[in-house]
Amino acid sequence: MELYYLDNQFERGTQAILGELGCRVVKGAPRMTGPSVEKGLLEYQCEEDVTLFVTEGAAFVDLRDTADCWLRAKVVAGGPGLQIKADVFRRVQEAVKGIPTSIVQEGSSSKKEGNGKGKSAAAATAAQVVRRYANPRDAFDVIEYHKVRELTCELCRQFFQAGWVTGTGGSISIRHGNRIYMTPSGVQKERLVPNELYVLDITGEVIDSPAPKPNFRPKLTDCSPLFMHAFQMRNAGAVLHSHAYSANMVTQLFDGKKEFQITHQEMIKGIAGHGYRDTLVVPIIENTAHENELADSLGEAMRQYPNAVAVLVRRHGLYVWGNTWEAAKRHGECLHYLFDMALQMSSMGFDFMTKPTSAITAGCFDCSEDTSSSKKRAVESSTGDAVAAKKKTKKALTADYTHVLFDIEGTTTPISFVKEVLFPYSTDMVQAWLEGGQADPAIVEGIKQQAEGDGLKVPSNGELVAFLTKYVQDIVAADRKDPAVKKAQGAIWESGYTSGALKSIVYDDVPPAFQRIKDAGKHVCIYSSGARKAQRLLFQYSDHGDLRPLLSCYFDTTIGHKREAKSYAEIALSLGAEDPATVLFVTDVLEEAQAAKEAGMHTIISIRDGNLPLPKKHGFHTVTTFADF
Repeated sequence: MELYYLDNQFERGTQAILGELGCRVVKGAPRMTGPSVEKGLLEYQCEEDVTLFVTEGAAFVDLRDTADCWLRAKVVAGGPGLQIKADVFRRVQEAVKGIPTSIVQEGSSSKKEGNGKGKSAAAATAAQVVRRYANPRDAFDVIEYHKVRELTCELCRQFFQAGWVTGTGGSISIRHGNRIYMTPSGVQKERLVPNELYVLDITGEVIDSPAPKPNFRPKLTDCSPLFMHAFQMRNAGAVLHSHAYSANMVTQLFDGKKEFQITHQEMIKGIAGHGYRDTLVVPIIENTAHENELADSLGEAMRQYPNAVAVLVRRHGLYVWGNTWEAAKRHGECLHYLFDMALQMSSMGFDFMTKPTSAITAGCFDCSEDTSSSKKRAVESSTGDAVAAKKKTKKALTADYTHVLFDIEGTTTPISFVKEVLFPYSTDMVQAWLEGGQADPAIVEGIKQQAEGDGLKVPSNGELVAFLTKYVQDIVAADRKDPAVKKAQGAIWESGYTSGALKSIVYDDVPPAFQRIKDAGKHVCIYSSGARKAQRLLFQYSDHGDLRPLLSCYFDTTIGHKREAKSYAEIALSLGAEDPATVLFVTDVLEEAQAAKEAGMHTIISIRDGNLPLPKKHGFHTVTTFADF
């Protein structure tokens, strides 16, 4: 079947592109007879999957891809049919005007009815059609020359000026819908023009190659297999490869090590999922004589560091990606800044891996006060500070709340128990859990699907247990909050708790606080990244006995990420709290406190041994004991 894009007919379609749209070529003959397809420029979708066949003449079937570009399939009489997913917008028209064309379609309902029994085929089709536009002219115009080509060349010029792609080194690749645009190898990137780019599908198959010119013999970039890892494993929208001086030199600061690390820098906030106080980690892999030989080690680094947006290559450069070209560009700019900062700080004898020493005197309780107040409080007697802090704490904790929502790790339970007991137990026991017949097949299937979603090939033979064991261990080591692995951990922990091998730890002040809150007619609730089942187990098998009777409800990240305000707004609705301010949230994580505050909740930060330090002026009340609850 002939497949190509209307905005550039030299860019052909592939079976992989059809598959991404949920469509496929179908061999065989139709079971129905007679015309039943609306023809013309009107764009529509159906309420069920259908298969189109041409029984006479030829027809063009145009499909909207994920970037609103038209992918055209030419379907001819006697040839294969085209199965189209229900939600794909399409339009059907005669390939040659004036030549009789008959097109029929089969859907799940027509197959059940069998050759038009019950409703007529035409009536069934008319009932299924959902039009996108009342007027065909309202549809997107077809752009003859793809703007992404021009964008790719423009970015190459910008990156050349930044010193990232000099000497023909470096490269860039952008995904637009179902097409991936890549630069050729060994060319001056600042002089590239749009028709010198390659176009690939998601499997890496070339669907358009540039034509040779004088002094230009095109060759696909050697970076292509590395770029494809980011597209396939991270669903990236763009990938950059930089040969910048700083990206090369910074690997020498970590000679013999596998990671670049830096912390407490403002530009860390430009990296997705990171904040100022976070330690940014970029894995480092060893260089090889040929670029394409790096593909396996880069893929392994991406598996071991699932939250990373970049990989450094020692004495070579940087691969960096993002969900969009804008995100990839931002990541690249922020990382190059941080590399420069690390090199400069190191040359001046500064440690870029330690937090700065603040000039503000420690001891601030209510950090919403200004500097002058802080200085005044710093010279007051320690007794006066304690009295003032206690008054503020009492005021904050005796407000008219209906629910008190607690985090677990670092709030009710020591971080060390989670990191040093629970997590190692789940990784140590996962193989026995898989081999011992205890594993729920649904959970195992979920882990397999998750691994496939990460771009891994899941074995179906005797290697499956070893593969899944290592995969779960890698996910836990990377602290990824993936639902399937969380369920597996919950099942393993349940076995450990019931057998007596595990007993959870809660702080001594937690059970009395829970009891007092309940006695006051309030509700104690839990919100943790661990699955709700794991939360119940932790409080059921605690070193203070079964605490579940004191708890009203549990929330996990299925309701939303803990650093997003909308998660807390949803929790307030679930609790029946008309005003989120009637909910008090207690956590040890500043970003979670900020998200809850944005949603309208009142928030207190728990200070416990082993928790991360807070910045001096964070703006929240803090407690070191739950005795005041």
